[in-house]
Amino acid sequence: MRITKQSAPVWIALFFAAGFLSLSAQDLSPYDPGARASGMAGAFAAKADDVTGIFANPAGLAFLKGFRLKTNLIFSEPNVTASFPALGASFTSAAFDFRGSLALSWQMARRLSVGIGIFAPYTFETNWHSRWPGRYASIKAGMNAVVVRPVLSAEIVKGLALGIGVDLVFSELSWQHYLRFRLGNFSLPGEVGMDSRMELSGTGTGFAAGLLWKPNPVFQAGMRYVHQVAVDFSGRDAFVFPTEEFGWMSVPDPVKPKIPLENLVELFYQSQDFTSPVTLPREAAFGAALAPMAALSFYFDLQWDEWSRFGSWQFNAVNDDQNLSPGFTKALQDFYGVAPDYGLQSAGLVMKDAWKIKSGLEYRPAPHLALRGGFAHHQSPAGNANQIPIDPIPDLNIAAIGFGYEGPVFNVFNTQQVGELSFDVYFRYVKSAGGSGTIPGYELTYQASRWEFGVGVGVNL
Repeated sequence: MRITKQSAPVWIALFFAAGFLSLSAQDLSPYDPGARASGMAGAFAAKADDVTGIFANPAGLAFLKGFRLKTNLIFSEPNVTASFPALGASFTSAAFDFRGSLALSWQMARRLSVGIGIFAPYTFETNWHSRWPGRYASIKAGMNAVVVRPVLSAEIVKGLALGIGVDLVFSELSWQHYLRFRLGNFSLPGEVGMDSRMELSGTGTGFAAGLLWKPNPVFQAGMRYVHQVAVDFSGRDAFVFPTEEFGWMSVPDPVKPKIPLENLVELFYQSQDFTSPVTLPREAAFGAALAPMAALSFYFDLQWDEWSRFGSWQFNAVNDDQNLSPGFTKALQDFYGVAPDYGLQSAGLVMKDAWKIKSGLEYRPAPHLALRGGFAHHQSPAGNANQIPIDPIPDLNIAAIGFGYEGPVFNVFNTQQVGELSFDVYFRYVKSAGGSGTIPGYELTYQASRWEFGVGVGVNL
């Protein structure tokens, strides 16, 4: 259908809503961009009957008629707890999370559709207390990767569609942690740390593809492939001396008896440019759908993510060791017994390939209504026995329920139908298994949980 004067306000409102979406970060594992898919715990590769199929299976667009737009908003509060049994203490990383996605499609000819989606599939954030024992490993860490995916989808033979998309990735990387500062020739009155704050950004390109097969009303099958994306991040490391913690200290000086430690440390650590190579994972998902009754359908997805190529969370200075701090001369290095050595900073993150198992169901008590539910299990990309504070999320179990409506919208001034309204809402509860890890000198265990609420609103013309 064409966009009429009556339907124009709906489109304008949706575009404004999409413009204010906050694509913020969360942990790496549980995010599904569409509210309809999320209500079934993400089992959507073989369904893809919504414009958000751009994310789950681009081939699904070939079966969608007309012009469609949908925006999704997700609200949650992730909670990650690190416990130190030996100390009898625990620390929490938690922050309110507000995210969004936008998708639109147009069937430009019979069996041929184009579309575009904006979403943030590979993002995470951790935020620990600035004085917690693990501050030399991480205080804050995060990655936000926003993907713009234009898609072309075609029904190549009756019941079989192919979709191909290009992924344009715009990403930011951040890491705040302490660096230990020691003098070889003098003893300091206490442990001293310098606050290192990395802020980097980068772009990359990749592609995505999907197949959707509908041989009969009882069975459907689909698959999705997303190619790996290499992103070369570049940016700045700003060093901040914690004056409130170490400002009282002083050390010997080669000319005068004493100088404030702050002056020496700020001469040693010079803010400068850093780079970091990261590879966003290759992904393959296979899905099946069974409809034993017209009103009842079951969905199953198996997904593999190649996180082993992600990298070790390593940051490299553009300058070599000899040019990190020109003001900290060779004479000062000999006097204090220390030389600049912070050109390579790494948390030693070890990632592994991970699997996700998703299952969902949909029951339609009436033609325009749908009740949904699902359960999923996500393996941790870091493994449950090798957790570090950067992204310490153990294996996750996810339970979901959802509700959907898709039906006609009429002009408020007459009885003429101007399109269809699509509305989906869901709730999910995410709970982790136990994970363990080691910060030097501390044994710790991790637990994670979150409540999540999302809503998707769209129009079909």
